[in-house]
Amino acid sequence: MANCENCGVFVTEQFAQTFGDNAGTVHACPECKGMTAVKRGAGANPDYEPRSANVR
Repeated sequence: MANCENCGVFVTEQFAQTFGDNAGTVHACPECKGMTAVKRGAGANPDYEPRSANVR
């Protein structure tokens, strides 16, 4: 059973394998960061910082 390290919410093992780091640890989930951030790497990277909308 896996939980989000950031907020403690349950996540499935499949979610952890897909969006977590290489060890299966989930550092953010859709409940605490939103799915867009998770897809961009927040789930696997504890130091994730969203890009500014003005950066190109």
